[in-house]
Amino acid sequence: MLSAHDTEQSDAEQSETESAPAKKLPTVAAIVALAKPRVALARAWFRGFRRTRPFWGGLWMILGGWFILRMSMVELQIMMSAGLTGFGGWLSGGGLILCGVAAWLAPSQRFFAGLIGLLLAVASFVISNLGGFFIGMFFGIIGSAMTLSWGATKARRRGLRKTAKAKQAEAGAAKEPSESTA
Repeated sequence: MLSAHDTEQSDAEQSETESAPAKKLPTVAAIVALAKPRVALARAWFRGFRRTRPFWGGLWMILGGWFILRMSMVELQIMMSAGLTGFGGWLSGGGLILCGVAAWLAPSQRFFAGLIGLLLAVASFVISNLGGFFIGMFFGIIGSAMTLSWGATKARRRGLRKTAKAKQAEAGAAKEPSESTA
């Protein structure tokens, strides 16, 4: 049973909670409004990052290296007892991952990263479980080829393009004065 003292105490607690101002939680719309500029900045940064380096080639090399590593994961004791052949998957897969990261971080060295990546991907066929059951080797070859063939694009000039109609109008305006003087 509740005593008189307990009921007085619970009434006091209840009045304290009612008198305290309720904290308003931000609405979903407010959170989205706050996040939009940050997301726009992140997307613009990523777009610039992706366009100024061999992004897709590096990504395919990283995926190929990860797949080769994943297919050659064995315990350390078995790898040590197998000798150099136990390290084949680690060397080719890890090397492909490093080449993909190098292509991202140093686009000027894309030829070197692509060539070494291509050699590692082809060599993984022999030294690492058929190149990660052909899938890792295939991803590595595709990524290396994309990295080797990538070229820096020229900066876009916005607002300087002339439409075909504007070019014709300029050509027509240039012809009129020369015909009237003849």
